[in-house]
Amino acid sequence: MQAEVEWWLKAGERDLEAGCQVPQAVATACRKLDPHYLNARYPNGVGGAPEEFYDEHITSEAIENAETVRTFVLERLYEGR
Repeated sequence: MQAEVEWWLKAGERDLEAGCQVPQAVATACRKLDPHYLNARYPNGVGGAPEEFYDEHITSEAIENAETVRTFVLERLYEGR
């Protein structure tokens, strides 16, 4: 387990040192996900119950954006392994 953790940390350091280039689509997906984090973290700040502000379209778009980010991160982590 320790070796696995060390590998992941070194992979992260490699990306930081290399100046990991984030594609525009991934950066856009991250920006679109930001408000969802704040609403989930501080539900009282939404101005009502969170379920009143989310519908199927918003939820589907958030899941799609999360998958875009997840795919990019997994590809970067397993690169060179």
